[in-house]
Amino acid sequence: MSGFVGSRARKKKRNIFLTLGILILLGIFIYILPKLGTDNSEIIPNDSIIPDPTKDLTSLEAILKSLN
Repeated sequence: MSGFVGSRARKKKRNIFLTLGILILLGIFIYILPKLGTDNSEIIPNDSIIPDPTKDLTSLEAILKSLN
């Protein structure tokens, strides 16, 4: 027989389990929710990011001409 368990001890035990449960649920939401928004497999970059293919980017002569 376990006997009488104090009301403060039961309240403390209940609060610990409640707090741990909430923390575990928050952890699951933080881990899963960001992944739901990134399921787009066809990401297309902006046109301003892609360099102009008509420019010769490797030529030092083009750099010198643009400086003058």
